[in-house]
Amino acid sequence: MEDSDTNVELPQAVVPGRRRWSRPNASGGFRGYLTQEAVLFLFVLALAIGFGFNKSIFWSGTNLQNLSSQGAVLAMVAAGEIFPILIGGIDLSVGGLISTLSIFAVQLSHHMPVWSAFGLTILIGIGIGIVNGLLVTFARVSPIIATLGTWQIMVGFTLWYTKGLPNTNYSGSYSALGNNNLLFLPDAAALAIGVVIVAWVVLTRTRFGRHVYALGGNFEAARLSGVRTTLVTISAYATCAMFAAFGAITLSSQVESGSATLGTGFEIQAIAAVFIGGIAWGGGAGSVIGAVLGVALVTVLGNGLDLAAVSSDIQTVITGILVVLAVALNGRRRQARGA
Repeated sequence: MEDSDTNVELPQAVVPGRRRWSRPNASGGFRGYLTQEAVLFLFVLALAIGFGFNKSIFWSGTNLQNLSSQGAVLAMVAAGEIFPILIGGIDLSVGGLISTLSIFAVQLSHHMPVWSAFGLTILIGIGIGIVNGLLVTFARVSPIIATLGTWQIMVGFTLWYTKGLPNTNYSGSYSALGNNNLLFLPDAAALAIGVVIVAWVVLTRTRFGRHVYALGGNFEAARLSGVRTTLVTISAYATCAMFAAFGAITLSSQVESGSATLGTGFEIQAIAAVFIGGIAWGGGAGSVIGAVLGVALVTVLGNGLDLAAVSSDIQTVITGILVVLAVALNGRRRQARGA
């Protein structure tokens, strides 16, 4: 596949649109992410049916609304987390971003129209993502250390600024995004669908998306092919932060407040959903559809276990086990393919 900027062919193994599942293996079957996504979908469906048998309230209209609202924020954050992971990095700062940006959104809404406050909050989020990208590229800081550091800075700042107290905005215009419905679908879920579609289009239909896969597949080969690796890396972290900003605004609108603890745990849940959905550790392989199914699994599992009165500690253990299994299985699958 020829890159329109450089007229140099990118490595075929990492170019989206030429995935290995489209080629039969030696035994005549098909392998790769299509099968993995199908299996994951069936597993989520079986899990939902099982919880429905155990607690009939699981399939109630109210609970389904709750499921879609809860999953919406996680889907937006996970859609952003895909980008740094695909280039071989990771962003641990998204939980801190949600907390910090929720405070910004509420504070700005007291001084300007709500939608202007939301727009400015998104720009601030992009700026923080650019800082993460600069730390990784120019400062040569490990992505784990860089984003963990910015997470710590943001959480510490919001705790100091708010003195640990939530900032509130109870106006109807502020809570509309998080609590209103678009026909039968919550506005939050509709926004999440839009964000996921944008992520899918960017990764599968744009030059930037091809370069994201190329960096994760073989950084040196991508660099020699003319890919602007620094720009792509910074853009990946900026995109992750932008999607986290959408999540922060939505969650803040749902609870009508901003808080230093609002984003607690979202980084773990988002990363778990991405890995469970088949995004490869080390980058270069995976799909948005898989990540969305990972979000569905995490959300359905959490909701079903809540209804069954399983403690949050045990839920954390179960999620951790799923992440370890997903990463291990993906690693073995890539080894078997000679990746």
